[in-house]
Amino acid sequence: GNFTAYPPKGKTARVIEVELGLAANDTQIIKKRLRLTGERKWRRSLLGPVATDPSPITPTAVCYSRAFGGKAHHDQNVYSLGNPIGVGFKLKNKHAVGQLLPAIEYANEVLRKPSHQVSVAGFSAIPSHWSPRIELMPEIDEQALMAGKYPFKTSLASNFYNTAPADQQTKQLFTKGWAFSLTGLYPLQEYGQQQTVELPVLKPIVQVVNTLTRHDIDMHCDTLVIDSDAQCFSLLWRGHINSDNVASSSNIIVAEQGGNDAV
Repeated sequence: GNFTAYPPKGKTARVIEVELGLAANDTQIIKKRLRLTGERKWRRSLLGPVATDPSPITPTAVCYSRAFGGKAHHDQNVYSLGNPIGVGFKLKNKHAVGQLLPAIEYANEVLRKPSHQVSVAGFSAIPSHWSPRIELMPEIDEQALMAGKYPFKTSLASNFYNTAPADQQTKQLFTKGWAFSLTGLYPLQEYGQQQTVELPVLKPIVQVVNTLTRHDIDMHCDTLVIDSDAQCFSLLWRGHINSDNVASSSNIIVAEQGGNDAV
């Protein structure tokens, strides 16, 4: 998801919680809640660094640059594999004063000391070179790679291409009756007000057409992408076909179930 968190309508807030939900026929599949806090920095105290009071929240992009992670202040070669662009990673007390705390955290897991670590919090896709996806990368077979063949020494994990955070994934098959809900991710809303959007099931018909043959591709919807700023969402359908059935003269035909138009 691409989201912006907003303070409640007509109110000044320093801490808010936002939520993403996914349900199938009114049965909750995913319910993920994050806490957003106004800008804070570490300051000195008799008992060591403590956080300043948070500033009032303005509309805040829910992005990984505002979550826990980044580079170690004392060594720029040490960085968070789970979020190398974040803030607050491996701070020593003497380096912490004046440094920012994460603005986006899990509601039940917040950073309390500069040297502590917490989970990376966010709704967006995870790049393939970040943890935990990088650990799924098999060892590369250089000879096969140079020959244009399958480039890995072992098979890919079943979730190798999953880009969503682990707590935004489900093994349930997408069917009619699914809906997603957003809380705190639209402007001018009361605190806790929820928007629910039903998801259409429009399975495409896809064929690979050769001179004398046609091959059907069985399509499955495996990804929901939400952009609340643009007020739109996308459902991504994928399928696969044996490469032996594809030639330089092949055409791909895509049609809508029950429709007359094809591309």
